[in-house]
Amino acid sequence: MNSTQDPAVQITAAIIFAVALVHTFAAKQFERLAHKEALLVAFFLAGLVVLGGMQSWWLQPIVSALNPLALFFGSLGLTAITDNAALT
Repeated sequence: MNSTQDPAVQITAAIIFAVALVHTFAAKQFERLAHKEALLVAFFLAGLVVLGGMQSWWLQPIVSALNPLALFFGSLGLTAITDNAALT
């Protein structure tokens, strides 16, 4: 049995998460919810799910031709660009 499948580990993690969640709401760090930004992200992800399959004709040959190291650094760079674009 994997240690993460142990019920004691899962219950302990759930308790720690619940305590952190209660502490965060008690500290009033979520006074203003960002509904607009959350909806934009949700629509973007829904668009990826719906339209993502149509991109395989050009994306799959590129990704499958990369070696694992180039794929790693390419995804690392794209993640940095998209995360910074989301922050600005």
